[in-house]
Amino acid sequence: RDTAFMKAGARLTSINISNPASMSERTTLSSSTDMNTGGGLAIDTTNDLVFTGHYSNDKVAVIDTSNVASLSVISSISNATNLNQPSVLATDPSKELLFCLCLDSLSVVDYSNTSSMSITDTISETGLGGGSSRSLAVDPVRELVFAKARSEGYTVYVYDYSDPTSLTLAGTVSGTSTNFGGGHFVLGGTAS
Repeated sequence: RDTAFMKAGARLTSINISNPASMSERTTLSSSTDMNTGGGLAIDTTNDLVFTGHYSNDKVAVIDTSNVASLSVISSISNATNLNQPSVLATDPSKELLFCLCLDSLSVVDYSNTSSMSITDTISETGLGGGSSRSLAVDPVRELVFAKARSEGYTVYVYDYSDPTSLTLAGTVSGTSTNFGGGHFVLGGTAS
């Protein structure tokens, strides 16, 4: 828990945060084929993994962080249809699922085999929009993922992923441009 990860451009840097008064860079992994600034970033601390999206290459890569002094790309998955501009990522480490908010869609990637990740389902929804000012929040107890668009319709979409091969819309909440325009969505706590 003494490490933070920062993505900038085509670089992922591990930072020693054990002493906030004297934080230091540990190492940097560079890969223009696997990451760029516009892609999302998510972590699975249980399995020592970081996921990074490559916005313009329609790709998600998984990075081994078990040795923070020597980061390495394990594999990647690319799909112009189902991973079109993956700009926001979130994980459910207990089920080894990665959620990718892409252009007008939400995809689920099974990473139980990190050497050969697979897309299990994709939901298309124009209200999910595009760009980086969007967010995902995962409730692993109820198996729900909340997706918030930037300003397309001012709606939060909630999907049930109890069957990750068949996402289903569980509900929505909409508001005005004043209250729901832009911004990010985060859960105040997960159900017990």
